[in-house]
Amino acid sequence: MCVLAVAAALTVANIVRLACVARSDEFEIMRLVGAPLTYVRCPFVLEGILQGGVGASVALALLAAGLVAGELLSSDVAIETISIKKQYLTKIVQNYSNQTKGR
Repeated sequence: MCVLAVAAALTVANIVRLACVARSDEFEIMRLVGAPLTYVRCPFVLEGILQGGVGASVALALLAAGLVAGELLSSDVAIETISIKKQYLTKIVQNYSNQTKGR
């Protein structure tokens, strides 16, 4: 588990680094114009919030779909199990009644 956390952290760090390199021209222009550092960082923060929100929404949607599918499948299985048990018990009762009639 720890290895996965380290791998995820390194992946995120490399993606941020790549995004910074890709936008280095924008940084330079913003600094030449005199933009404060918070104004330069704002697009990255908003992009991170947006990506995190979309990722969380997709994960929650998949989780909800999985739970709904599990409930549907388990209810069908439960109904089939009940009908099988009912048939099994009916056969047992019939066999018992046949055996007692023969005595």
